[in-house]
Order: sequence, then structure tokens, then C-alpha cells
Amino acid sequence: MVFSKTLLAKKCKRLSALNFSKKCTSCASGVYKRNSSSSVSVIFQKPTVVFVVILRKGRMGTGTKINIKLKAHLKGHNGGIYSLAKGDDSHFYTAGADGWIAKWNPSKSEDGELVAQCDEPLYTLLHHKKNLYAGSSQGHIFILSSGNNVRKIEAHTRGVFFIKALNNGFITGGGDGKLMVWNGSMEWQKTLQLSPQSLRTCLIDENKITVAGSEGTLFFLNDTIRNIQSIKAHKNSIFALCKVADQLISGGRDAELRFWKNDQMQGHVPAHLLHIHGLSSHPSLPIFASASMDKTCKIWTASGKLLKVLNAEKFGGHINSVNACLWLNESTLITVSDDKTCMVYALEIV
Repeated sequence: MVFSKTLLAKKCKRLSALNFSKKCTSCASGVYKRNSSSSVSVIFQKPTVVFVVILRKGRMGTGTKINIKLKAHLKGHNGGIYSLAKGDDSHFYTAGADGWIAKWNPSKSEDGELVAQCDEPLYTLLHHKKNLYAGSSQGHIFILSSGNNVRKIEAHTRGVFFIKALNNGFITGGGDGKLMVWNGSMEWQKTLQLSPQSLRTCLIDENKITVAGSEGTLFFLNDTIRNIQSIKAHKNSIFALCKVADQLISGGRDAELRFWKNDQMQGHVPAHLLHIHGLSSHPSLPIFASASMDKTCKIWTASGKLLKVLNAEKFGGHINSVNACLWLNESTLITVSDDKTCMVYALEIV
């Protein structure tokens, strides 16, 4: 898709005069308007300004340019960082091999706040309703409440690779191939043995759950954890999933990005030199980021066109495996690495 952004630095006027016909799905106050060139104009209304974004069907045009620069290089962890969790639009949390959970607010300071020290390496992290949930290499889940009290529960017999909020509870996946269902108090409800191998990642989109793991299979479930369907998607491990526009995107050990629609593959791109560890879709634009063991993070269009390569040589990026990436807000991308650091990138589309 093609997009350009214009900021009108004036007070908003009534949008009804523009004859818009359909509300925007990504902003309660935005609307779509189709014009004669079959493009779509999206108006994002703020209290004092209007943002106009032009979206044209198809790939991003050659005239589109992304400016990106390294805004901060955050240090403090004592081991590789494996996971990221968003707090709000200004702060985030990290966890990794040292068992530490740290809070960062790079707009205020490059110093992190150590909020918990666990006695096991942490593979995954979730921030939900002011609590933090961390899955460990030993199959435990650590729960950090707002009072900084840490509770440790036994969950999987091997590492916990994802924790997701679902309805009024949670689901977790682990190295034992089990999908476990928990209530809102993190009390076990049921277990499904989905795979003989590890479950590595999960994506929840409305009432559809997609789970993937080390056997290269995508499992599709509804939000009641029923109606399980599966397809062989990659030759081996799938480590990451995201959704951009109406496409599911998967990546893993084969270093390929694969694009899916209605459970059918639409295309694939040889994206990295080594494993793809993480994927993250932009909050509103039809682009996404990929994190890889090849020490790079790359930014792509929804159709798989490469826009930027964030590496050490050009951007002062990571010097070791990039393990995860996260869009913190519209203009901020976070990456974490085995080099024990976080990178904060500022994005501008011109």
C-alpha cells in the first residue's frame, strides 16, 4: 500500500462536509473516503489537528520514503534480552536471560527501572491490567502485581514461550507442546496437547487464535479453544506471527516471511539470512517489522516489499541476534538483542 501523511496545523472542522461514508476501523473518529483514483483517504481527528493519510491499493510506491534514526541505546540488563511488553505509548518492559524485568521510558530517561528479579531466565512477558506476567525457561509463570509482589506458579514442564490475555483469562504455550487455559486469577482450567514439539508463538485476532511452533504448523482455534484446524506452513520452527491489513504473516527458522489469507498462502519472501525471531505490525499503517538472528531488524510493506534494514553499520544497531521488536506507538520502534541492549528508533514517513 502507498501512504503519505499531511499534518494540517489548524483546528478541526466538521467532517460531515467532506461526505465520508464509512468509519475507519483503526480510529473511532476516523473515516474512509474513496475517490476517483480508487485510493482511500483516512482522516484521523484529534482535538486540535487533523491528520490526513492517503492509502492506495497495491504496493508502496517508489516515491514513498521512510526516515528512521536511532533515538536511544538502552543498557542495563546483565544477559541477552528475549522479550518486550508494551506498557503504554511511552513506556515498555523487557525480560531476558538474567531473570530481570525492567521498565523503560526513553522519552524521560535512558536509565531503566528494575521492577523484579526472578531466579530463572525469562522467555516471554505480558503486561495486562497493571500486572506483569513472565514465562520462564523452567516452565514457571511469575506474576508481578501492582504492589510489586511476585507470585510463582508451576505451569509447563518445559519453557513458557507465550502468555496471552484471552476473554477474562489467559492462555499459555510451552516447550511441552501444550496450550494451557487459565482464569483471570491465573488458576488452571484445562490443557490441550496441540503438538509433540514446542509451541513458540500465538496471535489473537478478535475471536480467532493462531498458534505456531517447532513443527512448522499453524493451528487455528476459536476463542473457546475449540474447532481446531491446522496446516503445515513452514518446513521447521515458526517463531513469530503478526497481522497486517487482512493478512497473517509468519516467520521462523527458515528465515522466510510467509503471507496468509483465509488460511491459504499468498506468497513468501526470503527475508533474512538467519532465523526470524520476532514480528510486529505498525499500530495503524500497513507496514511491519521483523527481528532476526542475523543482527538486523527490517521494515516491510504488507505485500513484502523491503523498506529499511536497521543494522549496526548504517544505524548503529545491534551487534548480536535481534530477539524481538515492538511498535511502541505510531513513530517509535523498539528492538532487543542478545547484546543485552534495547534500541529505540524514531520513524518518520515523508
